[in-house]
Amino acid sequence: MSVDTIRGLSRGLIVLRALNVLGATSAHEVAAYTGIPRTSVYRCLETLRKDGYVARERLGERYALTINVHLLSSGYSERDRLTERAGPIIQRAGEKLIWPVNVATYTEGFMVLRANTHRDSPLSISLGLVGTRYPMIASSIGLVYLAFSDAAARHHILEMIAPQECPNSVSLDDWLLHVRQRLDEVKSKGFAVRHAPDENRTSSIAFPIRQGAAILGAVNIIWMNRVLSVNQALETFLQPLADIVACIETALSEPA
Repeated sequence: MSVDTIRGLSRGLIVLRALNVLGATSAHEVAAYTGIPRTSVYRCLETLRKDGYVARERLGERYALTINVHLLSSGYSERDRLTERAGPIIQRAGEKLIWPVNVATYTEGFMVLRANTHRDSPLSISLGLVGTRYPMIASSIGLVYLAFSDAAARHHILEMIAPQECPNSVSLDDWLLHVRQRLDEVKSKGFAVRHAPDENRTSSIAFPIRQGAAILGAVNIIWMNRVLSVNQALETFLQPLADIVACIETALSEPA
């Protein structure tokens, strides 16, 4: 179904981008830069000025962006950017890997699913709904995120999740010691494995997604235990997952 587009809106956005590149400039210069007729550029600029996104200098006819343009991006977070860049990459990879691939980010004590290939995977046993929350210690994505978080963030997260994830049969100190040892092991390997011994359940491998020293999220792949052993999965998936992470991190480093 074709949808009618609003030409004036499109031109207004082009003019905004031009001002972002050119800085304070005239309608004539914006028209020359964009190829939009000057009369149309002038109407766009005056509309943007009326709405508070552009200001006109008192002397001359130069226009410049105002601080209000920041309002246009305030709802766009690093999580959104990660989802936008990672989505197409895992979709392409999922066509070859067959098993479902997930990308998740951290939010308030949980890893939250942001993108996945469950709907396109013939081997998926769940819907993998975007927004689904996973525990930190009981999931490969949570373990790898914690392992590659800085010390302060890790301490804060462990303190937050301890009441929910520390078993009643174990003291808090013993649990923290065990978790920290496990996280050190994950970090030394560069990836995390969640293995459920029951052959009717799933297991997974996860890698961190980073930008410099900062961790942004994690990517994992899930398989059925009755189909693949952990060793078979490691042999099959480690390199493809590492390649997926490299592609995502490269995409994140590129300008918007």
